[in-house]
Amino acid sequence: MLKKYWSREHEHRAHVLHAMVFEPEEGDEYELSLFTSSQTETYKDVKVKPELTEEQRGDAMKVLEEFLDVFTDVPGLTNLGKHSITLTTEEPIHSKPYSLPHAMQKEVEKELNDMLKWG
Repeated sequence: MLKKYWSREHEHRAHVLHAMVFEPEEGDEYELSLFTSSQTETYKDVKVKPELTEEQRGDAMKVLEEFLDVFTDVPGLTNLGKHSITLTTEEPIHSKPYSLPHAMQKEVEKELNDMLKWG
């Protein structure tokens, strides 16, 4: 169930890629590179248009600083969405857990511990 993490490119591109399917060539080794818990991007990495006046650039930086928690590449918890599940019966559903390759168990445990640490 884990998905490959694609880091953002730091260059501005004229086109936007909305979705991509990656399939390794036959015989290629494919290793799932997971997301790291250390922050590599902050609000300071936001590129402010150089054509703005110093006052406009200062105003933009104030807004970025005010919402600095939004400009991070480390996932967090949100309370902006609400979700509910309407059940049709009170009878519990029993199902077999997803199988997990033994080689990935330590990485999954690390990922789960990181998610618990982040709340």
